[in-house]
Amino acid sequence: LGLGLITASLSFINWAMALRRLPETLPASAREHNRLRNAGKRVQVFNITGFKHALALPGLNAIVWISLFATTAFATMQGTYSPFLITRYVRPVVQHYLLHDRTDALNEVARATAINPVTKSTANNGAEGAAVDTEIASDAPYPPSMGGDIVNGSSMTSLGFTLRRVEKELVRPRATRMAAWIFAAIGLTDLLVQGGLIGPIKKRIGEINMVIIGTLLMAVGLALVPLPSTFIGQFPVMALLACGNSIATPVLTALVS
Repeated sequence: LGLGLITASLSFINWAMALRRLPETLPASAREHNRLRNAGKRVQVFNITGFKHALALPGLNAIVWISLFATTAFATMQGTYSPFLITRYVRPVVQHYLLHDRTDALNEVARATAINPVTKSTANNGAEGAAVDTEIASDAPYPPSMGGDIVNGSSMTSLGFTLRRVEKELVRPRATRMAAWIFAAIGLTDLLVQGGLIGPIKKRIGEINMVIIGTLLMAVGLALVPLPSTFIGQFPVMALLACGNSIATPVLTALVS
């Protein structure tokens, strides 16, 4: 939550600075011409005719399709990365922990649930419904795509929780920390590349080569995501992916405009 609030605050500051400091590049005469031309016309949220015209332009259509595929690939990775981390790195460690240090694992869960009453069936202050929903979700097995249920998942522990719920209570904070570190590394790479390196790179190789190299780095980075056997190996992969995205995306946006 804290990281999300920081990110949202930075995004708001970025929007406010752009609104105040970036000048309008369209001449006043052209803006007035567009206003008069569109006077009385219905505002369209999505202009299909304009989109077709854009795709018909020889240079613009390629840029639009490249942007679409690159954005879709990066967004898909972001949406599926957390389940991937849980399946590949977190659950094996937690299951080993439960197998070899069951007492320590149960004590950790006991401490965590004691400071988070909403996950306990004794939740109060109007949170009974949320507690029931949380318990039902916590007691559901992981889907086959994430490795399926833990062995003897329905067996009860000394905490009064099933083993699968104990596993989930241990998995959640570990997966959250891993995802936070990875996306922080992606953000730091974006900051370094777009904040200090994008200008010299553009002068050295030009915009078209930046698009080619950036999208190639993204493709290689995405292909490498499943390969590292340890979590630490994800950092260079994510840095490569973020570097490619930081190089290609601003240039694609500039070329469209």
